[in-house]
Amino acid sequence: MRPATIQKTARACWRARIGDREAGVATAHPGSEPGARVVRLSVDPAYRRGGVGRLLFEAVRADLLRDGCRTAEAMVVAGSAGEAFATGLGAAVGDELVDAVLSFEVVDWPELRRLSAAPPGYVLRDWTGRAPDRLVESYARAKRSIADAPNRHPPPVPAWDTDLVRAHERDRADRQAELRVAAAMLAGTGTVVAFTEMETVADSTEASQVDTVVLPGHRRKGLATAVKARLLLRVHEARPDLVSSRVTCALANTGMRAVNRRLGFRDEQRRTLYRLELRPPG
Repeated sequence: MRPATIQKTARACWRARIGDREAGVATAHPGSEPGARVVRLSVDPAYRRGGVGRLLFEAVRADLLRDGCRTAEAMVVAGSAGEAFATGLGAAVGDELVDAVLSFEVVDWPELRRLSAAPPGYVLRDWTGRAPDRLVESYARAKRSIADAPNRHPPPVPAWDTDLVRAHERDRADRQAELRVAAAMLAGTGTVVAFTEMETVADSTEASQVDTVVLPGHRRKGLATAVKARLLLRVHEARPDLVSSRVTCALANTGMRAVNRRLGFRDEQRRTLYRLELRPPG
């Protein structure tokens, strides 16, 4: 096999070529902390096990180090060739995730309606797109508690406020995606104490679960189950063409995984976040 040559074709994109054919590509994206980058690397099956992947990664490593990055991260399917490649580089497990899917064809809709009832002392509310003005500040504060999820290596959580919520709403509108939210409030107040989010796009028949949060002091009361059941009902009513919903949850988040199973989600695959501390070769 002819040796591969590496070209950096954009600020964070590297391509491996053998002759006039592209043998592999790597890209880098913001990671879980300022000094980390998520590296996505793929090699054409015809050129695997020939050192192309390692050559690509070494080019990425050198450029990231020059840019002041100290950690490379990658998400790979458990048991895959990507996992073997990551461990071969010396990467360590950062977090373990479970992808689950709910098929709307097998949902027990009467049971879901039963589960969607608000626990005593709470009221439920849902919206699509723009959060109600009277709730948006409380909703933003609640979103900061995403950081409480029991992940081994939690992703960064922005300092959510009203302006940031509105900016994300505008961004979704620009890319023609709809965010649907179901929230729980303390009865008689406008204080959001739990919520769940789901994104849909017009040209897809699969919904994507985004974040689910229950604030401390309101957990183990059935709020996560109630808001998620309510949202699934609302999404199904608004988009009867949808065939499934997908969610990713940390393996360590046993409470939320139990909620998902109760609603009908079934585990599909596991993925692992690997982290590699970057050092110059040798």
